[in-house]
Amino acid sequence: MYKANSHFLSQMATQLTYLHLENTFLNVAMECRKIQMQIGSVDKLIDCVQQLDGAFDAATNPDLVLFMDTFKAEIIRSKMVIENLAKKHPKLRSTHDRIFKNKLGLVGRIPRGITKLFEEFIKGITFFQVQQDHTNVVPIYHRFDSCGVGNTKHRTENLICAGTPGKAEIKRRRTTTNRCYIERLIFDALWKMETINETQDDKHVKRIELTKQDFQTCWGDQRDVCVHVDYMDNFPYKVYIENYYGKRLISSEVYTKTYVFSVGGNKTYEAIVECLRTTGRKSYAKSQSFRYEEDWHALPYVIPLVKRVDGFDDPPNSTRVGGHTKAAP
Repeated sequence: MYKANSHFLSQMATQLTYLHLENTFLNVAMECRKIQMQIGSVDKLIDCVQQLDGAFDAATNPDLVLFMDTFKAEIIRSKMVIENLAKKHPKLRSTHDRIFKNKLGLVGRIPRGITKLFEEFIKGITFFQVQQDHTNVVPIYHRFDSCGVGNTKHRTENLICAGTPGKAEIKRRRTTTNRCYIERLIFDALWKMETINETQDDKHVKRIELTKQDFQTCWGDQRDVCVHVDYMDNFPYKVYIENYYGKRLISSEVYTKTYVFSVGGNKTYEAIVECLRTTGRKSYAKSQSFRYEEDWHALPYVIPLVKRVDGFDDPPNSTRVGGHTKAAP
């Protein structure tokens, strides 16, 4: 009886230790988000971080494994906020190193959670297994079959159509630059949503504009693309890709992914992507996966061609970020 009670009390103590770690971290994460929104207090964050440091002292290795598996994306976001603030607030530097380097082992450059989310999201939409060179590039739009690594040689040989000889080569470059532009816009949309409308740095903003220019060498200077991402349960599951001539919407595509909860409580995407396309006169559908891209099949009915954000009348080259679930077309 005594041994049974001891075991029960030990289990309770372990659970309480983990709950304390989880709660103190969520306090830190919320303060980091407030600071990103410019409504937070650095002093309050410092106090929360110090409490988190103490909570880690009592945590076991299994606690840390579960903690990382559950909150990895939020941990990375918080680390970057704290790391940036530590440059002006020395109190945060030593605590930051103890928590993220010594206890969680996050040493050196780590990819943002957004880059992994982006890669998983575009699988079966614009990213397919048969495409070349899709390993060890971050974000994944730097692969050969999309934007490449950003050097002049890749742009002139793969993304720019001006002066390109031959219809087959122009067709190939149109496909590549279209994919590159769409993927950069999707990444930007996810970035803004995941960072609560934080803008990417000037280098990436300029690169999007440069990609737009490359796109227009292939499709004409009146052509442009808008991207809108819908979220459900704080997770992206649908993207609208709208093609414009001037300010006139000429076609729209919508890709819908289904997600499930894993054993650990994380969300993962199912393999199949449902795809719809409409020009207002004809409509098409297909189902595909990361394995390969399928051909469009004509539908016996027409889906109306309408903008997917009510009241949206910004210039068509802006990236739209959706925060609410919308009905399927």
